[in-house]
This record gives sequence, C-alpha cells and structure tokens, in this order.
Amino acid sequence: MAPVLWVFLGGGLGTAARYGVQLLLGEPGQSFDTAIFAVNVAGAFGLGAIQPWLKRMSAAQSGFIGPGFFGGFTTYSALMVSPVVTARAGDVSGSITYFLVSLAAGLVAAWLGIALTKSRHRG
Repeated sequence: MAPVLWVFLGGGLGTAARYGVQLLLGEPGQSFDTAIFAVNVAGAFGLGAIQPWLKRMSAAQSGFIGPGFFGGFTTYSALMVSPVVTARAGDVSGSITYFLVSLAAGLVAAWLGIALTKSRHRG
C-alpha cells in the first residue's frame, strides 16, 4: 500500500479515537473544552514519545503513526476555534487562559514524552 494510504488510514483511526474521547469527556463549546484539551496534550506527549523511532520506520509506518494517527487525533483547528467561541460568548479571560494553558501543556507534554523515551533508551 502506498505511504499516503497509510497516512489516510492512521488519520481515520486517530480521528475516531478523538471522537471517542469527545463522547466520553463532553461536547465541544464549553468554556473550557476538556476533550480537545485532553487529546491535544495526550497527542503531543505521544508524538514526542515516538520521536526516536520515527526516523527508523518505513515511510508507511511513520506516516501511519505521525501525521496519520496523531495528526487525526489532535486538532489544531479546534484549539484555535474554542478560544474564539469562548471570547465571543463574553469570556475573554477564559478564552486567553484556555489558549495559553493549552499551548503550555502541549509543550510540556511533548517535552516529557521526548525526555521519557530518551531516558528509557539510555537504560
């Protein structure tokens, strides 16, 4: 199967996984969208954790996991839309807080994923 088809398949699975988390944690549109926050932080951690292996994988494998699964699982568009919707509803401070906390948590999660994998590779 061509690598782009593996990306497509991984993206479908990642999107289905995100939808499952959204069903478990609540509907979008809340002032703090817990589901989108959770998938973005978990996705940042997961993608960070697999970094050492991505370069050693085939194009099909890395495409399935990286831009495929994690690309479908996480959602940049919802990260951008949620603060706008919240601000338009009158909660500007909540909007800014959600955006900044999401960015900071994503950065920390990616860093932790990379650090955890590197520490396990050394041992």
